[in-house]
Amino acid sequence: MAGIAPIASSFIRIRGLDAAKFLNGLITTRLSPHVTKKKEHTITTVKRTDEHLDSIDITKNWGTMFEDIRSPGLGVHVLRSGVYSMFLNSKGRVVTDCFTFPYPFHGTTTRFAEACEASPEYVVEVGTRDASRLLTMLKMHKLSAKATIEQAPELNSYYYYNDSAEYKAYLREIYLKYFLTKTPNDAWNSANTLAVSEEIFSQTAAESIVGFAIDNRIPVFGLKIVTDSAFDYPSSIFSESFRSRFDTAVVTEAAVRARRFRSGLFETADSPAGTSILPFETNLDFNDGLSLNKGCYVGQELTIRTYNLGVIRKRIVPVVFDQDVSDKLALTGLTEVPIERVTAASETKPRRGKLGKLMSVDGALGFLLVVHEDVLWDNRYVAVVDGQKVGLTARLPDHWQMKA
Repeated sequence: MAGIAPIASSFIRIRGLDAAKFLNGLITTRLSPHVTKKKEHTITTVKRTDEHLDSIDITKNWGTMFEDIRSPGLGVHVLRSGVYSMFLNSKGRVVTDCFTFPYPFHGTTTRFAEACEASPEYVVEVGTRDASRLLTMLKMHKLSAKATIEQAPELNSYYYYNDSAEYKAYLREIYLKYFLTKTPNDAWNSANTLAVSEEIFSQTAAESIVGFAIDNRIPVFGLKIVTDSAFDYPSSIFSESFRSRFDTAVVTEAAVRARRFRSGLFETADSPAGTSILPFETNLDFNDGLSLNKGCYVGQELTIRTYNLGVIRKRIVPVVFDQDVSDKLALTGLTEVPIERVTAASETKPRRGKLGKLMSVDGALGFLLVVHEDVLWDNRYVAVVDGQKVGLTARLPDHWQMKA
């Protein structure tokens, strides 16, 4: 399976001298080389390996940082690509997940080169449902920060995926070649080289690409591309050499969503509006959306304390229903649907409260918030809809690295 799809997203632009510092205090990934540690548990005790970050001037358009908490020995990389993260509220609950892109991705055109020399600038991509809420939150926290916050309706989002072994190997090569940089200058040079190399993008399209990320929420899961002009034929984003090797057919956003459901990759917009979720319930730590070495940010204390000292019992896992249930659940509050075991005997350890909470449904696919250890010994459940029981099978995604 492969294809590129236009994605209905919303973008918020944050720019100004304090843009990086401002965002660093709000998102779960790191955008500052300097760590503010107020309590012992707020950053990891692992020996520091990020001294190369000290020379970064965060009042310049320097980029983003990425550190893989699953492989801490790799250190922190400085990039021009987007990073996945979350905004939390003061109680540590999820406001929305997002991708944060440094703007622009490369500086190979005159107008992009001028932006490279300016103050830091970022665009945050979120689901359209959560954009207004996030914009209000950002403006509330701005206070005296030297940053401008505004919607960016001129930007367009595209997503490309390809599940062939050849493509995945190719994307890993691209990642190793261009996305292991350690300094802002190296990051700029790598982005500029990739933009003009035609290894992915056509020369014409590169002039409009302002944001780019390899989606590693699941390793080499796809490509996120942000442009400042719409493409009537999204396949033309890719170079001739790329199109000759890989299928670039245009697909629907629904196809991208269905693949994500099948792969077990939950997004906060999948759940009903107003649902209260904790970041680890959404598997933030498994999806490369968390920094353990950034110090303080809104919602950080509970999040890092839970990671370092707590027990993460419940997680959102993918499920497959025995039949299409979209119509049955169309007028039902998903999170209120009773979840039971197939037989009472399956529940060897009676639990108080709900056995699970249904978070999302798409045809016969869905997501369930449940005690993930229970799935290991019995992955069969039933959802009770209008008095009728519909069977479903839960599983733990292959890309999870469960901790003992």
